[in-house]
Amino acid sequence: MCRLYRILSCRWCIPIFLFIVSAVPATSAQESDSRALVISGSPSLLSLLTAWTEDFRRQQRDVRVRVQSTSDAEAAAALADGAVQIAAMSRAMSPAELAAFRTRRGTMPMPTRVALDAVVVIVNTVNPLQGLTQAQVDGIFSAQRLCKGSGEIKVWGQVLPVAIWHTRPIRLFGLGGGMVSASQAVRENLLCGGDFSPSLSQLPEPRALLEAVRDHANAIGFLPSPFLAEGVRPVPLAVGAGGQPVGPEAANIVSGAYPLSRFLYLYMTLSRERLDLPRSFVALALSQHGQKRAAEAGFVALPATVASQEMAKIGSAPN
Repeated sequence: MCRLYRILSCRWCIPIFLFIVSAVPATSAQESDSRALVISGSPSLLSLLTAWTEDFRRQQRDVRVRVQSTSDAEAAAALADGAVQIAAMSRAMSPAELAAFRTRRGTMPMPTRVALDAVVVIVNTVNPLQGLTQAQVDGIFSAQRLCKGSGEIKVWGQVLPVAIWHTRPIRLFGLGGGMVSASQAVRENLLCGGDFSPSLSQLPEPRALLEAVRDHANAIGFLPSPFLAEGVRPVPLAVGAGGQPVGPEAANIVSGAYPLSRFLYLYMTLSRERLDLPRSFVALALSQHGQKRAAEAGFVALPATVASQEMAKIGSAPN
């Protein structure tokens, strides 16, 4: 039997659905707890976690799986608190998060790379922009313009030679809320650590940002690559003096040539009592089928060598 429940409140999450598969009922509270898997994850990974969870429930029909959509920081804190067994993150844990985890748990978490994506700078499809340098991105988005050679850029004519764009003001959009890691990636990799311009409109989720850029021909923004959709297009980016702009194609994300490429992680607690289910879930994610699911969800699958390395870390063989 399969039942669907809605969780109305949760310390670590927004309202979500909990799927409970009860083909093999638990015989005790202790056994029930041992067959429950709770995952706290960044909204960037939610579609992929959903796909992997569907497959995991087919493999382990007596397991109850709950996925909580949170921010990366909240996922790391939930894992440290023991509230979840897996933290799904769109970035690596920070030194402060690792220190807090060790203080709480007495050990370090196990990070596993499970896929790749990129934060992409996007414009409206009517915009003829062919690419941007790091200095230009800094001049457009940053308040301080800390990168060498950057200057304030307020109108499209400063980066576009097309006459009709000469005086058009640039409208800036970014992401906040649970998607703040995308903003961090832009600040750290393209703004030389600077803050965003006060004219940037911070939106809570990718759908709102997509709509804003679609609706405004003069707009520019950024979001994780799996959320790309019609009406916008990614802008090739160049980093370094004389570098050629590179687009966020899969090969460029894998090689790191695209400057906002990133690995996505599943973190586990190294606890003997609670390791079997998380390790099985991570093994599924790293399997050939799991990586195929990643590609289908708009992410970039790991190179086979990387997947094998991660499998070896958790003690499973590739399949």
